[in-house]
Amino acid sequence: MRSYGELDKKNAFNRIQVRVQSDTMALKVFDGYGAASRPEATLRVSGYLFLPKGILKRGGRESATHCELMFDDANDDLGVRLLDKEIDDVSAETVRPLVPEKSGCSIGVMPLLRYFAFPPKPTKKKRTLPVSFQTNNVIVMNLRDLRIEGVAS
Repeated sequence: MRSYGELDKKNAFNRIQVRVQSDTMALKVFDGYGAASRPEATLRVSGYLFLPKGILKRGGRESATHCELMFDDANDDLGVRLLDKEIDDVSAETVRPLVPEKSGCSIGVMPLLRYFAFPPKPTKKKRTLPVSFQTNNVIVMNLRDLRIEGVAS
């Protein structure tokens, strides 16, 4: 068993080592601002899901022009597969155009929410939704809280 002094020396060595490693790391310019710096989407009262440019960039398709909506009914997960008309085939019936906006884009999700039996007005004010990223340019948001709120009101 090590004494407190030995542990303290080891921790000091680790702190120095980390400091030296960080001096040699490649630094990247941070170009996000406002909502672009947070991994959150916004569900608006109008039923449009807003995706800021930062999410599009993290999702692998900053230049996305279209998307496919997916839904996992068991977990209430909404998936958005980002597509670019320059790279991907966007002729399928399931592909929808993204509405470009100054700081991102939006997509109407009310038909999907109605189809999967969410409350008629799933939100009374805009809601931020935490986002996770999967492979193949898919962004995932969990909508379970919207379903629970709708049942409670």
